[in-house]
Amino acid sequence: MRLSERLRRAFAASYSLILVCLLWEAVAAAGLIREVFLPRLSVVLEQLYAMIADGSLAEPIAVSVARGAVGLALSVVVGSILGFLSARSRTVHLIVSPLLSIGQPLPKVALIPIFILWLGVYSSSKIALVFITCVFPIAISVQAAASAVPKVLLWSSRSLGASEFDVIRTVLLPASLSGLMSGLRVALPLALLATFTAEMIGGGGGVGAALMYSQRLFETPTVYAYLLVMLAMGIVLDQLFLRLRHRLLSWDEQK
Repeated sequence: MRLSERLRRAFAASYSLILVCLLWEAVAAAGLIREVFLPRLSVVLEQLYAMIADGSLAEPIAVSVARGAVGLALSVVVGSILGFLSARSRTVHLIVSPLLSIGQPLPKVALIPIFILWLGVYSSSKIALVFITCVFPIAISVQAAASAVPKVLLWSSRSLGASEFDVIRTVLLPASLSGLMSGLRVALPLALLATFTAEMIGGGGGVGAALMYSQRLFETPTVYAYLLVMLAMGIVLDQLFLRLRHRLLSWDEQK
């Protein structure tokens, strides 16, 4: 692809964001909104660069990523097992399905005071919130994918001499993997949201806690810098996940 074509596509994909940035800078520079509420974008970017240069940004990001990763990993393990077993066993389905129906719409943020009471204000309560937020979409996605496997494929595999283990390995698990990736695409931003929200409410370090600390000191450029960091983390992790999904499920995308 020619360079000019790449630039044209990049501009087409980001021109609305460029307009928002220009409008932000213009409104703040004109003084239409007080600087304590909306600093200029250029000032925010300068503050962000200073935070990167002095290394003060590394620790909060590392803490938040670690909390989100542990909670998400636990939800993947538990959600995948529950979803797969629920799709394969009627007994498990009768037990798990009501729990998924009740837990999925539950506002997880309301559980933060309980988790802080049980687990304290540091990482354990944040990991618990990430887990309870992400396990439901993952379990539901895996359950739906494993249940949607056409029975004719299962019958055909068995008629060709495949053992039950082979049927699970070659038919059911690939189908569940596709559902798992779909659930992860939903759960990944939820994991970041849960992590940041728990840190903003409960403190204990991380990007969310650092943002609230800056807000209490009326360091508005720093507050907006942390907001940009949160936005960047979401975009970067989503793009990395899409690359991983493409590698693992290239066969599924070619169907």
